[in-house]
Amino acid sequence: CKQIFIMKFQKEFSNPEISRNLGLSLRTIENQLYIARGVLRKQTDRYLCS
Repeated sequence: CKQIFIMKFQKEFSNPEISRNLGLSLRTIENQLYIARGVLRKQTDRYLCS
């Protein structure tokens, strides 16, 4: 999940590029990015609301 997030937002890979590089399905990449965003959202909310 972390590696996919870094590839997407730091290294600016497209979802299909990440999929090919990691040997995972495009749907898996999309799901992992969704999960990563949710984790970040929860952590950010906790930080901003405290």
